[in-house]
Formats: sequence, structure tokens, C-alpha cells
Amino acid sequence: MQKLEITADMVLQEIGKLAFFDPGKLFNSDGSMKQISEIDDRSRASLAGFDVCELFDGTGDQKHAYGLLKNVKLIDKTRNLEMLGRYFKMFSGDKDDVEIERITTIIMDV
Repeated sequence: MQKLEITADMVLQEIGKLAFFDPGKLFNSDGSMKQISEIDDRSRASLAGFDVCELFDGTGDQKHAYGLLKNVKLIDKTRNLEMLGRYFKMFSGDKDDVEIERITTIIMDV
């Protein structure tokens, strides 16, 4: 982590950004999707994938574009919230916590 100049605080902040991302920031007030260049950095970081497909009708000289199909895949908010919750030990009875307690008890009994 030192070589890459990454700190635990930086990782926690990034997980927090992803966990609390508001998908509404991807849309204009009329409900249409913003252009990728109009989306703020924090919101763009929450995109796992973005596909745009231009739709056409007709053939040959009669062929014309009539719309765009935009497919957006977002990051997994639940997973990021879970990582934050585990870090802050918010879940009692968590499988990992129970296993740590069991190992601690075995060690203490020896």
C-alpha cells in the first residue's frame, strides 16, 4: 500500500462513496439520462458498465436513426454497505465474528 500511496482511509472513503451513491444523479430533471460528460466524477465512479446502442429503422436509402438504447449497470451498493458495516462491526452474530469468538475461547481455555 505504501508503494502505491494508498491508505486505509482512502479505501474506506471510496467504499462509502459507492455505498451511498444516488442513481438519480444520472438523470436530468425531465427523466432523460444525462450525457456521460455531464455526470459528475463521483457518480461516474459508481458505474460498472455503460452501453449505448443507436436504433435504426428501414434499409438502404430509407434507413434512419430513431433513438438510442442506453444500458447502465451500477455497482453493487449492498456489497459496499456490507463492507462498511463489517468494518464498523455493525452486525452482531456475523459469521466471521462468531468464528473469531470461538477461536478466542479455544485459545483462552488452553
